Amino acid sequence: MTEATDDSIIFASSIPALQTFCLVEEHFQFAYGWFTNWMKTTAYVLSLAENQPNMISMLSITVEPGASPMSITNHNIPLIPNELEFLCVKIDNPSHRFCELHDFVEAFTFPKFIGPTPITLIRKIVMQPIAPRVCALLTLQLITDADALKLNRVIVAKVHALSSFLWIFNTEIATLPVSLHGFDFPSIRRINASIAVDGLARDLNHHIPAYCNMAHITIADWTCSINHCVNPLTGTGIKQFFTPHLQYHTIPAAWIITQKEMGSMKPPLCLCATDQSHILNGDVSISHCLKLIKMHDSACPDGSAAYSL
Repeated sequence: MTEATDDSIIFASSIPALQTFCLVEEHFQFAYGWFTNWMKTTAYVLSLAENQPNMISMLSITVEPGASPMSITNHNIPLIPNELEFLCVKIDNPSHRFCELHDFVEAFTFPKFIGPTPITLIRKIVMQPIAPRVCALLTLQLITDADALKLNRVIVAKVHALSSFLWIFNTEIATLPVSLHGFDFPSIRRINASIAVDGLARDLNHHIPAYCNMAHITIADWTCSINHCVNPLTGTGIKQFFTPHLQYHTIPAAWIITQKEMGSMKPPLCLCATDQSHILNGDVSISHCLKLIKMHDSACPDGSAAYSL
């Protein structure tokens, strides 16, 4: 179960289990005077089966006057396939987040002043109402580097419309600091990249063991199942870019975006796995070690190397 303020997600592997979990929670929260808003409740299925219904019935307590709260009432809620939404965010869907941000930036209206608006005032308006909201939304769901660059260009175009410049200035110059002869506008591209790298590092070193273990399982699946036992966050693996939509629902899109951002830096930014205790503990397969050896020396014979390992 995942909770944040008034939103929550209950996970289950079957509809009967989900109905049972929901009914138990209804009984628990009734003692505290809490009730589920069934008009805003939705069910999601990630592994779509054949003949999947569009609606499912969930079990709840009865809150009608004079009725026993232990009696069961059925509520029909929509069942949405291959999607997950939490805190008004479509999880693992960078394109939907980009559309939301693009609509917000396009709809933003700058205040009108008598005479030309100073560039310093325009920059302050961009840094106060626009940048914080964009940063908050990117924290919940990242977008691709190409989409972040598009948002930068939209902001620059709106700024140019307010200014008295004859030609639209370059986006890179607009986001450069004043000390580097730029206009010092906030760069959504750099904000997106910094949130991506910080988020991946936080996930892999999370203080909650369950989150940390899930992150390590995910990076292990990415390393061995997809990347031929090569760590995608360091060494030669950092330059092997992946496309989010090709690995959709396999590797988090935010991680793939982060890996591409890190590999695009000069020199590449790596997250090295400093904890190698699993090797001394024997928690590593011989085939995994053999693949790593052959990455460094392709002439290594399989038979003798496996026998030695």
